[in-house]
Amino acid sequence: MTRAELEALPAAVLDEAVDDLTALSSVHDATMLDTLRRRHAADEIFTSIGEVVISVNPFKPVPSCTPDSIARLSQQGEAAPPHVARVASVAYRKMTGDDGSPPRAQSILISGESGAGKTEACKLCLMALASVSGSSQGATEGAVESALLLEAFGNAKTVYNDNSSRFGKWTAVFFDASRRIVACHAEAFLLEKPRVVGTGPGERSYHIFYQMLAGANEEERRELSLQSSCSAYAYLRGGTDAISGVDDAAQWRETAARMSLLGIGGERRGELMRVIAAVLAIGNIGFTAADDGTRCVSGEGGRWLAHAASLLRVSPSQLAEKLTSRVLTAGGKGRSSMYTVALDAEACEAARDALAQSLYAAAFESLVESLNGSQEEAAAAAGRVRGCATVDNERFVGLLDIFGFENFALNSFEQLCINFANERLQAHFIDALVKLRVLEYEREGVPLTAIDSLPSSPQAQLALLDGKAVGLFASLDDEGSVPGGSEQGYVDGLVARFGSNGACASEAFDPLKRGKGSRLDRLSFCVVHFAEPVRYSAEGWLAKNVSGLHPDLAFVLNQSESPLVRGMYPSSTADATAKRPSVGAAFRKSLRSLSTVMLQTTQSFLRCVKPNGHKAADTFDGRFVMRQLRYTGVAAVVAIQRAGYPVSMAHADFVGRYRCL
Repeated sequence: MTRAELEALPAAVLDEAVDDLTALSSVHDATMLDTLRRRHAADEIFTSIGEVVISVNPFKPVPSCTPDSIARLSQQGEAAPPHVARVASVAYRKMTGDDGSPPRAQSILISGESGAGKTEACKLCLMALASVSGSSQGATEGAVESALLLEAFGNAKTVYNDNSSRFGKWTAVFFDASRRIVACHAEAFLLEKPRVVGTGPGERSYHIFYQMLAGANEEERRELSLQSSCSAYAYLRGGTDAISGVDDAAQWRETAARMSLLGIGGERRGELMRVIAAVLAIGNIGFTAADDGTRCVSGEGGRWLAHAASLLRVSPSQLAEKLTSRVLTAGGKGRSSMYTVALDAEACEAARDALAQSLYAAAFESLVESLNGSQEEAAAAAGRVRGCATVDNERFVGLLDIFGFENFALNSFEQLCINFANERLQAHFIDALVKLRVLEYEREGVPLTAIDSLPSSPQAQLALLDGKAVGLFASLDDEGSVPGGSEQGYVDGLVARFGSNGACASEAFDPLKRGKGSRLDRLSFCVVHFAEPVRYSAEGWLAKNVSGLHPDLAFVLNQSESPLVRGMYPSSTADATAKRPSVGAAFRKSLRSLSTVMLQTTQSFLRCVKPNGHKAADTFDGRFVMRQLRYTGVAAVVAIQRAGYPVSMAHADFVGRYRCL
């Protein structure tokens, strides 16, 4: 709606004080934005659109999100005003059957852009579930503290958010027979590994690096061979060292205390931090030309390699050898021969960075496993049943905190994965809302022809991305498996297959006009996502899609004297003949598994929105908000309301209002 049309609306329309946008007499983008703006100004940050709750990040503390408010609202259930506590409370009552329906597992899907408040909303959900279930403080403390600890290792400062989650997380909150919280089981996926080896201007790598460098005491510095400045490490240069208002040294003390609280103390904590410090040291390993023209570790790089090898407890000579050469096998079975090939400078640097990324990701996965184990042990110690996090246990409420849709000036493989996850989430969103509307109309006796124009799930996008034989991910796997495969061959194949004249032409694919431009242009294509078209560049995708570490380097780590490092790289990872799924294939599999779990639950939706792009309190940018409402699918809810009967009234209310007519 234009400004002129908005100004032409009756004042009564704009002055309606509603907490559910479906109650507006006139359902338009303008009235919806006006309502959200006025509620945001009054610190009423939660608003409903039917079954969906919108949360507008206030960028400041608000009264409705204090522990006392969460406790009070969670006890009110459906009678509470729109709030994250109501969402969690209603989900709990449906899970227990207290609402009169058969008990069933629940899931709460939390989505939004980076900085929209998803992580905070997830914490509030945990608080509300603890309150409504009457669980003790100790039963939930582990879950909350685990989430905060994962922030230290999995969150980073970006241009949009000072504490952005750079991984997706599914947390299942399990309840015992007495309907109290027994344990939480977390699953993390698609950690942003490229951030480990470099960041953009104004951004930071993962918080734990800066916390460790700022807060480690003298003994820890000697143990970890730490430098005093972030600029001493190549992987931390190029970004910013500090976050306004954040004391990294204090955060380090909190992280250390949190690890001890969760059973990750002593030698276990020491081993983990040695791996984290080794990642930084690896980034400083440089290479130089040897006398025979091959590459070897440089003099200064050798000092850093020795530090890294000492921290990882591996042989420095073996590590140097595997960073600068590869063992290849030729010939068939029974007649094969092995020979060593020296790597060029680019390949050496790629091997170094792949090692650093693999180590950090493996350490993060190990941390998640340790936290899940500590939760199970705490449940067992309290006399509850062990092994609660099983498929056949339906006494749980799942919380999905997933990265929001992304569209930057330059979008790479990570953005494709993130946006694919959002396409999947959008499909769940639309299907669930359509199902709810159909059930409502059937209950009310409304002809279903009234909702013929409902928006559909993004099937074209899902087919393009996830097609078993020809989708974007499958095609990337194929290109990486053939000798001489290249990103250019990958993109050319996509154009031939999905372009307007291709055999599998897709309305969701745009090959763009590449011509004879730069390599970046020639590797570009566009996917028309549900939110908006996104231009991708396939530069470096074949390497990014390779799962795991090269077997030569995995073998070195498998020989480590550190139990943690050996556990991160079992003998199977050093088997050159073992077939490992690609990053894309593993991510698609995890999403399908997650989708299966969610389809077995009753789903609730919480859409988080940023009011402006400057992280400023008390500032509401209508255009900025409207774009996010489209990204998160909230605009589709309005379309659903428009497609049927946007205004619903109880019979008694209708008679009371229109009796005089």
